[in-house]
Amino acid sequence: MLERACNSRRCERINERNRKLIQRQSGRLSVPDVRYTQHAAGFLSYRKGACIDQTDDSGCTTLYQAVSEWLIRPSVQKRLFVEFLLSRGANPNFKNNSGESPLTKSFPTFQATRYKDHLLEIWRCLLNFGARAKIKDDSDRSPLHILVNLSCKLSPKTVDEGIVLFHEHGCAINCRDADGNTPLHLWARLAVKSQNLEKVGNKIIDRGGTVNARNDSGETPLHLAQFWEPVDLLLKQGAQPNAQDLSGETPLHKFVDKETLITDKVKVGRWKKCLTSGMDPWKKNDSGVCPFQDLLEKGFLQSSLRLLKAVFEHYVDEETIESARCFKDSEGNSLLHLACITQADAICEYLLQRGFSVNNQNIRLQTPLSLVCSRVGTLPMKNIQNTILLLQKHHADPKIPDDKGNTCQVLLNGHEDLKRLLRIDIEKEPILPIMKWRKESEKHKDALCDISCGQKCQRVESYHHHKHYIGKGSFSLVFPALDERDGREVALKRLEKARLEDASFRREIECLMKLNDCPAVVNYICSFSSSDFQYIVVELMEGTLNEYLDTEHEGVNAFRICSDIYSGIEYLHKNEVIHRDLKPQNILYKTTPSVAMKIADFGLSKILQTTQHFGSSDTVMHSMVGTKCWKAPELFTNDSQSKYSKESDIFSCGLLFHYSLAKGKHPFHDPKESPAQIGSPNTTENIKDNIENKRFFCPSLSAEAVHILTRMLSLKPDERPTASSLKTFPFFWDNAKKMDFLKKVGNEDEFTKPRSTLTRPLTDVERQLEKQMKNALPWTSNSSINDIFSEFTSDPRYRDQYEPNSAVELVRLIRNVHEHPANLSRKAKSLLDKHVFLEQFPHLVTDVFNSAQQWKERTNLKSFYE
Repeated sequence: MLERACNSRRCERINERNRKLIQRQSGRLSVPDVRYTQHAAGFLSYRKGACIDQTDDSGCTTLYQAVSEWLIRPSVQKRLFVEFLLSRGANPNFKNNSGESPLTKSFPTFQATRYKDHLLEIWRCLLNFGARAKIKDDSDRSPLHILVNLSCKLSPKTVDEGIVLFHEHGCAINCRDADGNTPLHLWARLAVKSQNLEKVGNKIIDRGGTVNARNDSGETPLHLAQFWEPVDLLLKQGAQPNAQDLSGETPLHKFVDKETLITDKVKVGRWKKCLTSGMDPWKKNDSGVCPFQDLLEKGFLQSSLRLLKAVFEHYVDEETIESARCFKDSEGNSLLHLACITQADAICEYLLQRGFSVNNQNIRLQTPLSLVCSRVGTLPMKNIQNTILLLQKHHADPKIPDDKGNTCQVLLNGHEDLKRLLRIDIEKEPILPIMKWRKESEKHKDALCDISCGQKCQRVESYHHHKHYIGKGSFSLVFPALDERDGREVALKRLEKARLEDASFRREIECLMKLNDCPAVVNYICSFSSSDFQYIVVELMEGTLNEYLDTEHEGVNAFRICSDIYSGIEYLHKNEVIHRDLKPQNILYKTTPSVAMKIADFGLSKILQTTQHFGSSDTVMHSMVGTKCWKAPELFTNDSQSKYSKESDIFSCGLLFHYSLAKGKHPFHDPKESPAQIGSPNTTENIKDNIENKRFFCPSLSAEAVHILTRMLSLKPDERPTASSLKTFPFFWDNAKKMDFLKKVGNEDEFTKPRSTLTRPLTDVERQLEKQMKNALPWTSNSSINDIFSEFTSDPRYRDQYEPNSAVELVRLIRNVHEHPANLSRKAKSLLDKHVFLEQFPHLVTDVFNSAQQWKERTNLKSFYE
């Protein structure tokens, strides 16, 4: 209501102003002066009560002519006259016989005048008096469509402000014309490149123009682009580079048909830009034709070659390269087939140099050579001769028959000169790779190189494996292999069916599938069989833990190895799988993308069964499996009830921890005897003696390592930690967490008060800690610790509150100096930053950890024990 009242008042003001102006100029305002002819007469009749929207023969009202006159010869009087008509009720949305409103008619009218900047003023006037910005002409074009079409003839200001004006007055920025085109479609399709072309596109997009809108033919604006500037802008704004229209054509298909975009002079840099934006030159339309084929068929051979160079030498994206190698048209022809029959010798040679298979066959089993031979009579003889020689030089086989059994010799019957070329002893080029290969392995790269070139290898299913194995089991061999589908490196495990128990094979597959999501377990890919063998395909690893420790490797410490092994065993046990044969030969490593250890060989593994009434069993009968020197002691007994269990896996895992930390030394292996002798009848007693006396633990092991190994290698299975609890041991803590633990214990009430002020008896935790650390006291005997203590307790009153012979007081001191370091010198603070307490008291953390077990449910300590 308020808006209507405002409009009414505005109209009254304009009417009054116009009446006064007309009265002042009544002596000068005559029909010839304004040249209104019939419309002027209509206006005069209106003053006597005639209809203001009376039309002429073309269906135009007085308002049409008034707007045209204002636009052609602008003046204040003509503007006022238009405003007067509108204020008197002239319909701004009236349509003439051509379906034009005064607003849309202003666009073609302006082309006859040089006063183009008045368009904005006219549009604003019409819109302010109710002209609908979303009105369309008979071609279903909105003012925005018309504006964009004529943008190259208008000033940048008029176009820029016009887009905003129409959009703000209700013209949808993505409205469609009769063909489904949005204004952005029409902008991209502009055939004349103006200075403000990109600015117009940006303005439409900024106002909400959809870069991936489809017209009735399924085309996006990118399909319609006529110049590289709109192409680059649309791609930058998120246009889909490979959107397909209703005939399956991508923008790149369309570009080949536009000489403003693609000719035979397109440079490598432009092709690289197209590839970087995601455009796929191998994407086929509904007829099975890709943009590269279009280039060849149009004879753009130089541009085609530069595109290939951009793909293989500049862009170097493996997926795009592999798409080129795998491309097949509707007849199964590769890019090499297509290049051969389009007489593109330079392209043929380039593809052959890039490893394209010279003997690849299409649907009719034709190689590039046999396809060329079949075209005798349709291709120029000289071109056929050159292509035959080129293919022969690259090891083309003329004896490969097509689907009708015809070899090249047969196809060339009657052409003896060409047949003679097949028999020429021509110097051959070195053999290039014929198979995709995603290079990762360093150790097996020579064998994999042989495979990629088709040398010394055999094919099973889609896998090509080397003739020489890299691993051997009782009745299995492991070969390095390549998957021909994607070039992935794999390990192919071949098991002899005659010696293989079906249950064992099924068990291994079942375990691998169950554990396939764990990064610390060798990744299972698939399995299949032939008449004589069963095959298991897994990821290719570099070698065993033995081999890794025998070789110098930078950047990976033994702690990382133990961490990977722990992650694997935790995942196994979480999924109710026991390995039963953990040993260095079954821990494999890889170096890409980073060094990692993984658990392998599940031939002896067992999934623990779950029953409805008794739950899951944590043990499995049979102690004869596994390798003696890596088995738990309970498995050596003559007791028929001896069973493999999660606890026996933990024991073997502990042996592997020691083996890794001690750089290849077995914890119970006397250097004077063979490791295999550990399996003697006295093994249990030997292990017990070794554990109790830590006799054969490597002296270089840290206190935290000895702490966890002592538990993992316990003679009693029920005293060994579970796999999930291993991570709570200080061995897996960094120095920051160790110090945090000591500070948290020091914050417990029992540790906060000086011993000299205690009236209560010591707790069990305090007594046990004092007993465990009695050999490390007094702690002031260490010069670095004494310096920190002296600075911190410079006031004698504070010094008397500590007893240097007390381990509890040491923990309290650690807590206090870290909580209140202000009184310490820079040197003392530096010692704290270097964790001097951990360095000088290596057993402190494990002693406190063991002693404080009774407090593990306390709020501040709970997280360290779970």
